[in-house]
Amino acid sequence: MRPFDDENWLSAKRVARELDKVLDASGPRRVAVARAAGELRLSTRRIYMLLARYRRERTVSSLRSRNGAARRKRLDAMQPLLRRLTSRARLENEWKPRSRNHKDGAGEDDPMRLSLPPRQR
Repeated sequence: MRPFDDENWLSAKRVARELDKVLDASGPRRVAVARAAGELRLSTRRIYMLLARYRRERTVSSLRSRNGAARRKRLDAMQPLLRRLTSRARLENEWKPRSRNHKDGAGEDDPMRLSLPPRQR
């Protein structure tokens, strides 16, 4: 885990104070969570996730990111595949001949129809 810098530490302390208020509240938990979410400008789901981590130890350091790095977007791994698929679809649309008579579907068996080169893998 990477260490906190000053700004992140102060932010984590603020979150910890709010989570302490939620855990120590005597009323309904849902109301306390909604109040903390509004105060911290986070979703209630995120508050519940933070509570699950914080409840065990009640330390500010338990709120640190566990993997220590910025989270990668899930689409990063898919970018090359998405680019190939979209470019292939664009090529297919560009190379598709326009039939002379749209109503009768001519062009499917047209010997002048252009075809794409074989797909590369």
